[in-house]
Amino acid sequence: MGLVEYEVRDRIAYLTLNRPAKLNALTNSGIEDIAVALERFDDDDDAQVGILSGRGRAFSTGADVVERLALATAKSDGRPHFTNEAGAFLDTRSWKPLVAAVHGYVLGHALMTAFLCDIVIAAAGTRFQVTETAWGVPAAGGMGSRAQGRRLCAPPSRSGAGVSAAPHRGEGVGDRHALGHRRLCRQGQSVHRRPLAC
Repeated sequence: MGLVEYEVRDRIAYLTLNRPAKLNALTNSGIEDIAVALERFDDDDDAQVGILSGRGRAFSTGADVVERLALATAKSDGRPHFTNEAGAFLDTRSWKPLVAAVHGYVLGHALMTAFLCDIVIAAAGTRFQVTETAWGVPAAGGMGSRAQGRRLCAPPSRSGAGVSAAPHRGEGVGDRHALGHRRLCRQGQSVHRRPLAC
């Protein structure tokens, strides 16, 4: 089974990261699974809105460090290949909104993943952090590429410090006092029920 579970109910596509034992850490194959799920959502006539979330204690702790270190240190004839799903987000052909319903930790690569969505809804206490910066590793190139993520992403991208969603309410991040995955997804469902201005 891949990283992403895909299910459609009541015209809503649920894209759920399902690797809770590893806090939904993203391997190369897992990132490819996200891209495949996004393409499926794009082509799915039964889905009008999508909700991307993570099962377990965190949305995602970002790239799988064990795999990244193995790829970086493996002998090869070139640079290690790190998969990136940004193209799948940015090259969609449909108008359908994608909501990131995040909780727990949103770290490193997962921060970019969340802010490539159209809307971010965060449970109270959600922690956003670019962990690579503290180790002297540059942040992902697409970090904060969407307008709603730029102001929140800038401080952790530069310093590696963690930030919470609450101070950034109104800057594209909705801080909701949600209790767990189901209630968080119900907040995302409201996007489907409201008319969207074009």
